[in-house]
Amino acid sequence: MAGRRSVPVLAAILVAGAGISCSGCPDSPGTNDTETEACTFASCEAQCRAAAMCYGSCSGGACHCMPCGSDADARLDGGFDEGDGDSGDGETLETFEDAPRDEGHDVAGCDYVVTGETRAGASPGVTCRRLSVDEVEEGLLSVAGFGDRIVFSGGDPGTPLWELRRSTGCLTLLDDARTPEGNWGVAHDPALEASRAAYAAEWRPSSDVKRCEIRMLDLESGERWGFASGESRTLGSQTCWINHVSLEYPWIVWRDVREHPLGAGPETVGLYNWDAVALNVETGEIINLSLEPITGRRVWGGVIRTDLDAGWAAFKAGWGGAGTGEPLTQEIVAVNLLTRERRQITDAPGLQYFATVTFPWIAWTDLRCCSPDCDYMSPCSNDIYGYNLETREEYALVVAGDTMQGDEVDGEGPWLLYEDQRGGADPTHDRDREEDIFAFHLPTRTEIRITDWPGYEMIPRVYRREDGSYGALFVHEISYLHAIYRLWDCDLPEPTAEAS
Repeated sequence: MAGRRSVPVLAAILVAGAGISCSGCPDSPGTNDTETEACTFASCEAQCRAAAMCYGSCSGGACHCMPCGSDADARLDGGFDEGDGDSGDGETLETFEDAPRDEGHDVAGCDYVVTGETRAGASPGVTCRRLSVDEVEEGLLSVAGFGDRIVFSGGDPGTPLWELRRSTGCLTLLDDARTPEGNWGVAHDPALEASRAAYAAEWRPSSDVKRCEIRMLDLESGERWGFASGESRTLGSQTCWINHVSLEYPWIVWRDVREHPLGAGPETVGLYNWDAVALNVETGEIINLSLEPITGRRVWGGVIRTDLDAGWAAFKAGWGGAGTGEPLTQEIVAVNLLTRERRQITDAPGLQYFATVTFPWIAWTDLRCCSPDCDYMSPCSNDIYGYNLETREEYALVVAGDTMQGDEVDGEGPWLLYEDQRGGADPTHDRDREEDIFAFHLPTRTEIRITDWPGYEMIPRVYRREDGSYGALFVHEISYLHAIYRLWDCDLPEPTAEAS
């Protein structure tokens, strides 16, 4: 497989540079010799706090801790002070007065310096900070965060990949999306874990051929690897594309569409199926999760989004329909990459899609209320449902009446973040370009409105910051016609006892 020649070096780097792995953290942050129960967010967070560290992940079923605030001394003078801004009066405030945006190019080794513009959110304790500059906002439609790092794609020519350090406001280019032939390509849909970023790359060697691959980048060393690379002919609207990338080392999961489907037989060539695919970076193993393991038959196709947490990959899958003699069924399914357990999560009318995993929860956008009037291409009156992997129980989490909870929902730790159109003049359909961001705190079942701004906010992503708090990333549409989207990062305040 392309890129595997460097895997042993990568493994050494990750052992040295990743967050500390501890199964219980009984005596010291590095102890790894105590058998404990299965890792969950709550248990791992408690273990890490007891060791004076911060939660990292439950990757591989074990608790991984990471140092808290390790980049606190890396601030520039006049740096990104999270205390700046007023969250109560709705005014936009300016900081970084000594480094205005237009004069911030090439400051202290940065390609740009983010100015620190702030804006009030819709709820007490929610302050939002602009994380992009004008030069990178064209096509800015994918983002991921972890600790002090934010990675996103946007700008022109092509669609390059960028890294922002929140502590300094320093914005640097990671991948210019140039092709081996010197043409411009696209880098997009990043996923981030500690100092590792995984993302999709696409380019055209010729007008009728497109090449797609998964890339992984070590943000400390700058070393880059390519995986699952392949070419597809462009047949009408059909071509190869990779998106919805999720990373939990050593696993990368994504939605894969190509002329020669990964892991499938020759009879599927040219069908351009929408498959869920998992890659083990250490072993090179590629698993097409849409295929039944024994027969190789595609039983979970039509994938829309993939997500991964605590070893569980979840996605919307469809089966049956035209030509099969069976009714079309579209449900949320999940695969445990450690045990290979395959589980159907939902069994409901209508469409369930945009699944996200934040263990033990799987949550998704649900259209069971309005089938068959609403579907993926024309959603209306969406709800947010959740499933607890430990108890195997399903819950209606956000049912806001005759409104639309956008399309996308994302989860991390105790939070869900989603789009909602209840504040617009046409809340049940996507016609008035009015959409806000809401958050839902799973432990207390508390909903918090993040934005009430005019216009369209979308692409919600939750991430864990270095201090143990959580942030809400999203983009605000500046111009639909010119594809200009501004990146924002808002606080997610823990609900108080009174609020819950």
